[in-house]
Amino acid sequence: AELRINRMASSALVYAGLLAPLSRAFRALFPQIAWRLDRDMVEAYAYIVERVRRVTMLGANGRAPAPGEDAVALDWLTRVLKENRGLTGRVSSCALTPMSGGLAGATHRLALTYEGTTNVGGRQENADEKNSKSGPPATLVLKRRHPGWRNRFACFLARQYREVLIYRNFPEDLRSMLPNHVYAEVRPALGEWTLVMEDLGAKHKDGTPLTHSVHLLTGCQNFIWTGGSPPDGMTIPKDPPVSEILRIAFAQAAKIHARFWGVQNIQKIAGTCRLKGWDWRKGLGRWQWETGVDAGREYWAIAKAKKDVKWNPELVKLVDHAFAKATWQALVEYLQKSPITLVHGDFHAGNMLLENSKEKSDVGRIFFFDWSEAAAWEGPVDLAQMMISDIDPDVRRKHEDDLLKHYHCTLLKNGVDAKAYPLRAVRRAYAHGGLEKWVFLLAVLAGMPLPVSAIQHFHDQ
Repeated sequence: AELRINRMASSALVYAGLLAPLSRAFRALFPQIAWRLDRDMVEAYAYIVERVRRVTMLGANGRAPAPGEDAVALDWLTRVLKENRGLTGRVSSCALTPMSGGLAGATHRLALTYEGTTNVGGRQENADEKNSKSGPPATLVLKRRHPGWRNRFACFLARQYREVLIYRNFPEDLRSMLPNHVYAEVRPALGEWTLVMEDLGAKHKDGTPLTHSVHLLTGCQNFIWTGGSPPDGMTIPKDPPVSEILRIAFAQAAKIHARFWGVQNIQKIAGTCRLKGWDWRKGLGRWQWETGVDAGREYWAIAKAKKDVKWNPELVKLVDHAFAKATWQALVEYLQKSPITLVHGDFHAGNMLLENSKEKSDVGRIFFFDWSEAAAWEGPVDLAQMMISDIDPDVRRKHEDDLLKHYHCTLLKNGVDAKAYPLRAVRRAYAHGGLEKWVFLLAVLAGMPLPVSAIQHFHDQ
């Protein structure tokens, strides 16, 4: 039954391809109607697939866990670890614990036990090989789409499954900036994806953490999500200083941006990973952009009605003006003339972990995760999002010029032409693109049912 629905979905895509010439003509004649029709058709398709999948998934064993399921098939997990981690035994139990997830997916920590093994120092080792440096993991991280047909539609709308494609197609020499994954599967036609990664929140054998939260190290947010105090049991490391963390983040971002700089270098991964902005640059996918902007306008209307937030009248006027001026044509023209590269798309400290280096002289690398918003865009927009989201304005003003120079120098060292992309272009994209992105993010975040302290923080930043 599962194979049958996969074939049905594939056939639907084939028929859609045959009708493409008529579709293009219709879009040219009736652009305002066409994108709404596209949206409604995809929404209906998501609803139908959700209903059919509920039937076809019943009783199916030995497969990846579906969205919303609170158990993992041990046979499936054993097979995955044998194929990707050389497991010789068998997974005997797997307990799921919810983790703090995002809008794109639900995240769980998997606590594993194995036949004939014992848990040592935060990971599993053979009982007679406790001093071995390798062994099956005691914990893993599972990420899936949120359950329900509306989240399936959101997956079609925002292509959140691109995160899985990023993990599968990221260059080997840059892969150390991402968590290792043991399983990455996606079914775009069904709006389904599954990602299993190493647990960077685990500990070394001596009990020290593998990583530190960059979100805590930046120190600006003052625990806006938890009422002003850190969560129970959470320790806040004092080193390294914020400026050093930013230098690492900016330099690593520059290496990624340089690798995919320009249309020639990004086009392969852009098509394979369905990067946001790539189709828009070619004038395709208008329904996705229009639907997103419409949602942003609705969130902004809700946000402005919140009386507990101390709104700055000038900022409110600016956001109103930005939404009034936003057009599909302006976006396409901007993307066609901009120097694009692979950007993370949600580049803030909450999506970063700093390696806990054993060497005193080595700060360590930063791991970037949650790539669901990866896009073909201007690189400095990533940097600006982190500065606005996480960094105290006084710290930002003190260090941002040196940081942008450091970013630009790293671009040049990795092959970007200084004449084609001078420092002034970095500064302009950083200021203009960062503000443009945050106008939209502020509207969406403020319209959500978030704590007033969080909304006020993002407003004030």
